[in-house]
Amino acid sequence: MKLRADKFEIVADSEHLERIQGEVHRHKAIYDGENLATREGANKILHLYMCIAFDEGYRAAIEQLKEDVGQYASKPIKLKRRSKKGFVEYSSSEEIQALQPLVKKRVDSKRQIKAQKQFDKEHNREFEQERFILSMCIHTAFEGGYLKGSSVEETAKWIAKDQERADLIVNLMKEFFPGDLSGK
Repeated sequence: MKLRADKFEIVADSEHLERIQGEVHRHKAIYDGENLATREGANKILHLYMCIAFDEGYRAAIEQLKEDVGQYASKPIKLKRRSKKGFVEYSSSEEIQALQPLVKKRVDSKRQIKAQKQFDKEHNREFEQERFILSMCIHTAFEGGYLKGSSVEETAKWIAKDQERADLIVNLMKEFFPGDLSGK
């Protein structure tokens, strides 16, 4: 799926936003003592939000998968518990870095800015660039995690008995539906 700069396919609802904020608070030691007014400090906090939002999006997709096909899975679909040491489903910066160009496009999108200004006006508050940028980071990362979690590869991984069968499912799907099945 080719994501557009001026349109979201999936956004975090208020429940997921609360979870993301709670996780950021739990991991605040990562940015404690950091001067958030500097570019480095701001990037560090935005990266933290994106990591947690990506993980939360992935979890949301797997929870949906559990509801939809959990009864057909070869083993119960269980996500690992969150840990203070790190993120469960998020293992490298590559996925987050791959989303950064899209975040930049969305921050610069006149349609996104207009929509945010309209939303702010309806809720009797001033448009703030910082809040807008944070919102674009959170929702884009959440969307990226959700799309990863709902991809054919991830679905096969969770419902197949082993990796060999998961690979077979993915290969069969690729034969029937040529193209990128990753959900991106």
